[in-house]
Amino acid sequence: MLHGGTFRGPLRKASYRAVRQALAHARGVPESEVFTLRDAYMLGEGVDTTRETSNEAGSFADPIGQVMVRENNPLMDLFGRWKLAGRLAVGELRTSQDNVMTAGRGARSDMFERDSQEVEYLSPEDRDVLLSQLANARETQSDIATLDSDIKKLKREAATSESKADRKKLNDEIKAKETQKRQIKEEREGASESIKHPLAGFESIAPGSEMSHRMTLISGTDTDLGMLLLGLAEFARHPFLGGHRNTGLGEFSAEWEVLEWLPMKLKPQRKGVVKLSADGLVLEGEELERAFENFVDGLTEYDFQTYTVERARAAS
Repeated sequence: MLHGGTFRGPLRKASYRAVRQALAHARGVPESEVFTLRDAYMLGEGVDTTRETSNEAGSFADPIGQVMVRENNPLMDLFGRWKLAGRLAVGELRTSQDNVMTAGRGARSDMFERDSQEVEYLSPEDRDVLLSQLANARETQSDIATLDSDIKKLKREAATSESKADRKKLNDEIKAKETQKRQIKEEREGASESIKHPLAGFESIAPGSEMSHRMTLISGTDTDLGMLLLGLAEFARHPFLGGHRNTGLGEFSAEWEVLEWLPMKLKPQRKGVVKLSADGLVLEGEELERAFENFVDGLTEYDFQTYTVERARAAS
């Protein structure tokens, strides 16, 4: 499972980038001149670094003012901020437990041991330093391996001990050995971590896995839909989630069936399909295409720096 925020957060940032790029293009200015640092945090993270929104509505709510904020700023309407709920709900991404694997296993080797000819490109002084570092690393790594074994054994004993006093004694021994291990690393020549060491790997969703997922626009409008589609189009330029990008992980494609449930109807109606991949964003359905085009065409009419009720009322 990936939490919905794993996707919602990057999607919000992609939406912010898309708006910034569009406004910079429309105004003929660099992107750095479109928004301030405060704007960036508010739009990209939903965080108010000036604390103005924290002081809003101290003793009473202002629903009319909040409506004004939403009408002026579709990005804020979609993703929200403190005391202003966003309309976009992003559900968890779930897959079978069988699709979970361990990725990133292997071992790091020393480049000079792997290819001894590389030594020829070092100065005589650096060759002497290299030999000293390799010898020191072999000596200290043996000591570290012994400490790691001792620490693992002590942790097993502490986990199974029923005596509080014994557990405390074992934990003290663990801390002492961990301190000894750190000291050895700090005092060793060269890098504190051994260049040659195994890579344990990490939990990952296997390539080719399918995940179930749902996004909902709560009482959304065509404007919200257009804002969402623009954000997805920007996200498609780099469709990655999670870390370990250096190993090529995180890339995904997605397909959503778009349904709309109108008032006084017994069930939702199908409006089309949205497909996202590194090849771009594909919209299947006239209403989806129209919502996207209308929003992009009218984007400059909004004030994306309106995110407080005070500013929204002042602009009205």
